Amino acid sequence: MILETIKKIHKEFINLDIQERRPIVLVALNLFAILFSYPMIRSASTAIFVDFYGAKNTPWVWIFSVVALSISVTLFNRWQKKHSVYFLYFNISVLTTVLFLVCNVLYIMGYKFVAFPYYIWKEVYIILLVHLSIGYLNSKVDYSVAKLTYGPLGALGSLGGVLGGLATSNIIPYVNSVFGKGWGLFSVGILGTVIVFLTLFLFAITKGEYLHKKEEKEKTSPLASLSDVKKYIILMASIVALSQFVINLANYKFNLGLEGHVFGAEGKGAFLGKVYSAINFVSFSFQVFLIPIILKLVKVRSLHVSIPLIFSMLFIGTITFKGSFTPVAILFIIYKGLDYSLFSTAKEMLYFPLTQVQKFGAKYVVDMIVYRASKMLISAILLFVLVPFWVDAILGICLIIWTILTVLLYMQKENWRKYE
Repeated sequence: MILETIKKIHKEFINLDIQERRPIVLVALNLFAILFSYPMIRSASTAIFVDFYGAKNTPWVWIFSVVALSISVTLFNRWQKKHSVYFLYFNISVLTTVLFLVCNVLYIMGYKFVAFPYYIWKEVYIILLVHLSIGYLNSKVDYSVAKLTYGPLGALGSLGGVLGGLATSNIIPYVNSVFGKGWGLFSVGILGTVIVFLTLFLFAITKGEYLHKKEEKEKTSPLASLSDVKKYIILMASIVALSQFVINLANYKFNLGLEGHVFGAEGKGAFLGKVYSAINFVSFSFQVFLIPIILKLVKVRSLHVSIPLIFSMLFIGTITFKGSFTPVAILFIIYKGLDYSLFSTAKEMLYFPLTQVQKFGAKYVVDMIVYRASKMLISAILLFVLVPFWVDAILGICLIIWTILTVLLYMQKENWRKYE
């Protein structure tokens, strides 16, 4: 049955029109390049921050990141109504390039404060560039093509992340051995920044195109259109919020372990390169071998129920082997890997039962407001949770509530009648 499904998926992709393949290939290559560079920038910025300011201060920088992202998204939404896809991509990429070049130069000169803007913007730029790429693809393909391509598309991006993470873990110690301490993080930071800049030339073929056609003006505002599907949107938003609580709690547990078990900024940077490579390998494996098949064989609603159950089993493992960093690192790797692949794809599928105008409104509420507000809320809570026991307790409670919400989603059969 699985082999037949794979053959069917391959046949459907081959039969796509050239105009449908074009945006898929463009976004795939662009995501590969962006996510190849991200482990370099992420490892450097995270290692510098944790080494300079400690893991317990990461909730502060997460809060600042959400504020910066909210401001950026507000400006982004205004600009996308008037400007092309490439205009948005160009400005984000150039700003990122300039800021990261300055941050890396100041770091090598010994300025500690640079850890804050470096960490904050690496949280912002990746979301903007990836969402812009995916948003461009969503405006070009329909539901059936999306189900067919989201897995392999994400897989290529994850492969870039795997290779980027491996490159990071090898470049840092090599450069340090040649030029001395500090230059390894500097080199991967600069290399990652240059790659982000070079994606400008790849994305240039979207010049003159818009995320939404200018002539399409809806009579009903996107937010007002949600009144008919209010319960569904609340449920969707709650699931996304709980997922962010869980992911950030796991991230905090990992950062505490990283600070206590891996020493020095360079050591942390090299270790993080391996961790991010492992995360992307998990994501890659699901996106290549499982997601296209899962979406053919399993209902999206059933898929959502399975995710918190998988997360819960992994969490129980960290409780069983309490005190060891390895189970926590494995938990973090699998949580993030599944968040980037399985949950991300399943979440995007939740928008398809909505009308076109409802999709815009739901995206605004869920991806722009709830996603960021939930991350800020859990970051604020972590500022006052100083005992690891309470981090585990909150994580366990969130997993239980998440599971309950997905069961309620499974019961929403009416919205999914057309797609299952």
